[in-house]
Amino acid sequence: MTPFFVFVTCYGLFVVRPKKRSVIAIIGALVVVFSGSLNWRQAVLECIPWNVIGLFFGTLLLAEYFSDSRMPAVIAEKLVDSTGTLRSAMFAICAFSSGISMFVENVAVVLIVAPVALSLTEKLKVSPVKLLILIALSSNLQGTATLVDDPPSMILAGHLRMTFNDFFVYQGRPGIFFLVQAGAIGAAFIIAFCPRKHREAVKLVKVEKVKSYVPSVLMLVLIGCLSLSSLWDRDFKWFAGAFAMTLGCGGLIWYRFQARWGRIRKLLAMLDWDTTFYMIGVFVLVGGVSKAGWLNSLAQGLMKVIGSNSVRAYVFIVGLAVSAASFFLWMIWN
Repeated sequence: MTPFFVFVTCYGLFVVRPKKRSVIAIIGALVVVFSGSLNWRQAVLECIPWNVIGLFFGTLLLAEYFSDSRMPAVIAEKLVDSTGTLRSAMFAICAFSSGISMFVENVAVVLIVAPVALSLTEKLKVSPVKLLILIALSSNLQGTATLVDDPPSMILAGHLRMTFNDFFVYQGRPGIFFLVQAGAIGAAFIIAFCPRKHREAVKLVKVEKVKSYVPSVLMLVLIGCLSLSSLWDRDFKWFAGAFAMTLGCGGLIWYRFQARWGRIRKLLAMLDWDTTFYMIGVFVLVGGVSKAGWLNSLAQGLMKVIGSNSVRAYVFIVGLAVSAASFFLWMIWN
C-alpha cells in the first residue's frame, strides 16, 4: 500500500468525517509505518517536528490559563462599554479578536470572546450568528501573523527554521506579519460594512473580573523569550518547544496548588487534543509521501502548469485558497 494512496484515502476521510480527523490521521500514520514505507525511527524522530508540537501544546496550556483568568473577557467588556453603538461595539470586538489571535490559538479566541458577543446581542435582541461569523473571520485573519499563533505558523517556522523575529523581518525584508496585516486591514472595511444598519445604543453590564495576572505574565514571558530565542537556538530546533512546555507545566503546578480554579483533569480535557494528534499523524503521512517522491512529482507538475515564477505560483495557490474560503463564507452568511 503506497503512502500516496494512504494519504489520499485519509484526506477523503478528513472531508467526510472531520470530527474523527485525529483518529484517521493516527491510523493512517500507523499504516504507513507498518507497510514499511517508513520505520519507527524515521516516523518518530525525523517526520514529527517535536519542537513545533511542544510549542503548540505549551501555548495551548498558557492560553487556557489566560482564558480562565478572565483577562481577555474583561478587556472585551471594556472595549464594548467604550463604544456608543452596536455597530462600533461589533467592530471593536472583532478588532480585539484579531489582535489577540496573534498570540492565542484561533479556537481559544472565539471561546473567549463569544460570551461577550452573546451577551451583547441577547441584550439588544439581535441574532448573534453574523457577529460570531465576523469574530471567527477576524480571528482567522491573524493565523500566521506571529510564531505564537496557530499550527500553520509553527509548521512554517519549523520547516524554514524561522525564529519569532523572522515573522517581522525576514532576510532584511518585511516579514509575513505585515502581509497578514495588509489582509486584515482590507477585511476591516468589510467587517465595518456588514453591520452598518445596527446603530442601536449599547451599554453592557460588567460581569467579569480578573482572577489573576499570573497567566498574562506567563504569556508575556513566552513572547519575550521567543523574541530572543535566536540567541540560543538559531535554527529553531529545540528552544521554542522546550520553553513553552516548561512554562506550560510550571503554570499547571501553579493552577493546581495556587489558583485552584478547578480540577486539572477538567482543564486538560478542554485542551485541543484533536489538533495535536491530527498534526502528529499528518506529519508522518506527509513524511511517507515525501520519502516516496510524490511531493517532488507534484511540485514538477505544478511548475508545468504555472511556470517557475514564484510570484505567479504564490498568487495561484493563495488565490485558489481565498476563492474557496470566500465561497464557503458566502454560503454560510446567506
